[in-house]
Amino acid sequence: MPKRMARDLTWQVALLERSAILAGSGLPECAEATRFAKQAEGQEGDELPRALEALNAHAEDCTVCRARQEYLEEHAPPLPEPPLPFWIRAIGRVTEAVGRLPRGIRPPKGEPGEGRRTGILMATGFSILAFALIGVGLVRTILSEGRLGAEWREMAAALVWIPVGYFVGFYTGGLVFDFTRPIRHRFVGYVLRGGLGAVALYGAVGLMAPLLDDEFTWGDVPIVTAGLGIIGCLIGAGLWVKHRATGKVAPSI
Repeated sequence: MPKRMARDLTWQVALLERSAILAGSGLPECAEATRFAKQAEGQEGDELPRALEALNAHAEDCTVCRARQEYLEEHAPPLPEPPLPFWIRAIGRVTEAVGRLPRGIRPPKGEPGEGRRTGILMATGFSILAFALIGVGLVRTILSEGRLGAEWREMAAALVWIPVGYFVGFYTGGLVFDFTRPIRHRFVGYVLRGGLGAVALYGAVGLMAPLLDDEFTWGDVPIVTAGLGIIGCLIGAGLWVKHRATGKVAPSI
């Protein structure tokens, strides 16, 4: 039997077993959890992690769900690893790490912290991409020259400072998105998100540039960041016009 099929069957059997245990427990079912679970069925792409996150957030705050989970932890065997695609499992690992961040920088659960969580996920992805590109550059240098030249120090510095810029920038950009949620349906909300998000992201990455390349100076950072912020404002304004015309303006929450 293929390993993937075996994992699927093992998962389905475990779910059936836990369902039977809960059915014999006498505990009431949670209608809200059932609704969230149905919403997660058939979701693909970015919508699936969001639907699962909404379900998990509800389960943590619901007394009925907590009672059922505690009963399963006491009477049911542990669940095997779910047969999810690799990228979803990777997102789950990052999400678990986000939940262990210090309280001061830990994004709140649910929609109030969605921007910051998304920012951390994007920073992780871009950092992995940067590591891969730098690794390819190192391998090419070794194969072509037979050794590492003086540029290895710059590459090593990039491995340190590029992720710092990404995480600070994307996290701050996500913070802008979270704080502007109450006005996200308005024109000013679109403009602020576009402008401040660009300033946060490119400003943080720009602050790392002088540490990596002597051609960049600290004096270049504010000028370039301000220009990109203006472009971000214009993009936000353009998106508002487009969404207004198509009826996709986000509601106020």
